[in-house]
Amino acid sequence: MKKIKYLFIIGAIIFTVNCTNKCEGIASYPADMANITPVYLSYDEYRTSISSEAPREIKYAGKIYVYANYILINEKYRGIHIIDYSDPASPQNISFINIPGNIDMAVKNNILYADSYIDLVVIDISNKQNIQILSRVNNIFPYKTYQKINDYIYEAEYYGETDETKGVITEWKEEYSDPGFYSNEECDGYMIAESMDSGNPKGGNTGKAGSMARFNITGNNADGYYLYAVNNESLKIININDPSNPVKENEISLGWGIETIFNYQNMLFIGSQTGMKIYDISNKTLPVFLSEFAHVQSCDPVIVSGIYAFVTLRGGTSCRNSINQLDLIDISDPTNPVLLKTYAMYNPHGLSKDNDILFIAEGEGGLKVFDVSIPEDLKLIKFVEGFHAYDIIATNNTAIVTGNNGLYLFDYSNTSNITLISQINATGTVPEELNGF
Repeated sequence: MKKIKYLFIIGAIIFTVNCTNKCEGIASYPADMANITPVYLSYDEYRTSISSEAPREIKYAGKIYVYANYILINEKYRGIHIIDYSDPASPQNISFINIPGNIDMAVKNNILYADSYIDLVVIDISNKQNIQILSRVNNIFPYKTYQKINDYIYEAEYYGETDETKGVITEWKEEYSDPGFYSNEECDGYMIAESMDSGNPKGGNTGKAGSMARFNITGNNADGYYLYAVNNESLKIININDPSNPVKENEISLGWGIETIFNYQNMLFIGSQTGMKIYDISNKTLPVFLSEFAHVQSCDPVIVSGIYAFVTLRGGTSCRNSINQLDLIDISDPTNPVLLKTYAMYNPHGLSKDNDILFIAEGEGGLKVFDVSIPEDLKLIKFVEGFHAYDIIATNNTAIVTGNNGLYLFDYSNTSNITLISQINATGTVPEELNGF
């Protein structure tokens, strides 16, 4: 048994809202915590539960990945929905892959690489209704714990006794005793909160990830193919030359607050809560740090096109501060990135660019579309309000958007008349205190 104190990302809002209220004497929470008990899912149980299932309703739409004519939508910590969008005006939900603990994914040659709690799983998805598990790399990702509000799962860590030999912690059960209010001292001591251009999805052998991705596949026949995966603190380099048997070749420390990864040419652009880091991957297994463009603490997805990096910064909750903006950065010299211009935004999340069109998911603010033919003079083309936008991929005249409300497909073949052509509604309701993550 050991006592742990983890940092968490999404669960930070619970501490921010509830603990503040307790300290102010607003919420009627008990002063004494009788017991905080972890609920375990055994390693055997989750490692033997990956399977193909009939299509299920999308409850909570998360990250997205496009491969050939398919959209893969992560259902946080539950698995992946597969949507056939051969006809974007009529997308078909064709199957669900049950993968406990999943949040990230990447595909090459019909081989899906996905996280499952602390493991990396390798799955043949040639037959989308009958997947085949090829292999698993155990214990490659950090051990984390989770919590639920109603049925919504989020990453959250408490002080508490844990035993990692029992499995992964899927929830903390709290039992209260004496009624009363938390004092400031009690509140202070209880919990700590901290918080690609990957190819042509309509014909290439790899797919395209949204800007929220933490997985990226890159390489070539001469140098080999690699899966790059980031977590909160590090970059893992995984050799996938034998697609069915990935091998971790290297791991480098990145600091803290790492969020996203984007590959452009022979460089990795890594978004963190404190800045954008640039690494040279000419040597695929030995990334070389080139530079960092620092910014105030905020959540930070990044995409790159030509000599420009587009970085969205958003504030609130675990992202800290109240900054909401788009930074345009000159990376013509990747060892010396230079800020060219800043554009005010509402609450920017994911972003995607296709030719001279830039799409920005504005959280509760909806979707914004810009003409970026002159990057230092963005012009707003379209502002779609009335829905929540989290992640986005723009490709082949179809903008694929996910958010708390589900999946949306927009036709932008005529930029003067960008049109919503189809949608698949989500059935779940994200708890108010977690809305926008």
